[in-house]
Amino acid sequence: MRGINSIINFDNFINCIHHSDIVEIDLPFVQQENSIRYFVNICDIGFGGKVVRKLNQNRKRFGPRFSYAISTVQTFLTYRKKTISLSSENLEIRRKSLMIGICNGPMFGDGLIIQPDANAQDSLLHFAFFSQVSLIDYLLNIRKLWRGFKINHKEVIYGVDKRFIVTADEEVFGECDGELFIGKYFTIGISAYKFPLIIGCLKN
Repeated sequence: MRGINSIINFDNFINCIHHSDIVEIDLPFVQQENSIRYFVNICDIGFGGKVVRKLNQNRKRFGPRFSYAISTVQTFLTYRKKTISLSSENLEIRRKSLMIGICNGPMFGDGLIIQPDANAQDSLLHFAFFSQVSLIDYLLNIRKLWRGFKINHKEVIYGVDKRFIVTADEEVFGECDGELFIGKYFTIGISAYKFPLIIGCLKN
């Protein structure tokens, strides 16, 4: 999982299986009516779901190395921002939105750190709400996203809570850890379960 300090590599992989250092991380969920799915890293509503959809189409054509960057630019050029609400016990935001990222871990995509505060062991979900953000804004700030700095922009909001309700006026795409879904109403929170994760070796 990205965002977790790990010392597993190709050379010590087998040894880590036999002498593993394991941590327990939070296991968030996304609920739609009677359907529930779990994720360990990031769930995003809006732009990210459309990128994953485009990525699935582009992988065979462009290969794995360039597909994500190409899919991101293509989606920026065609994506229509929709009015989405994000609410919790402590906040309510309703705006035309490029994307809402609900983060257990800080990083997704090709290494973009969209929520540097996210910690998969703090029993909280950190969010990044990208409202009227353009392709130019993205290109101007992409180095900050790679380096793990928050974006100082009036259309970007960061925050934290344990449980969120996301609603949209019309159907929107979403994805959690690369799994696509679509809908208008989502409940996203921290489940009672923990996920065991091998992060390194007790012995070298």
